[in-house]
Amino acid sequence: MKRLPAMKKCLTERNGCAGHVWATIQRKGRNMSKRKQLRQLATFNPQDAAEMFKALADPTRVAIVALLAENRARTVGSVCKALSLPQPSASYHLKNLRLSRVLVAERDGKNVFYALAAGFRTALAGTVQRLIGG
Repeated sequence: MKRLPAMKKCLTERNGCAGHVWATIQRKGRNMSKRKQLRQLATFNPQDAAEMFKALADPTRVAIVALLAENRARTVGSVCKALSLPQPSASYHLKNLRLSRVLVAERDGKNVFYALAAGFRTALAGTVQRLIGG
């Protein structure tokens, strides 16, 4: 089992603070250099593009991605509250987005925080640009 790096303690120590979790998720994304990200985009893979668009084919999932695009990690409960979704529905959609590598998940005690994957915005923009011939 892969062990996750230790997270820094939140300075405010209040309930539901996701600042330290988001910082950890951002650090993981920095391991990939810009050159490597551009190299991945240069090698266009239709299968990966189809998987990405399939994950975004549901309006609920698009709303979740738009919510998480605020550069903030969120738990399932906060996604449910923000979008007025039942908890099983939100968990199902978050699982599908995570399995398609649109989101990353980080466990902190009993909570699982979800955030956009590090190169998702770049990959989406590059895929769309490649498809429209720009």
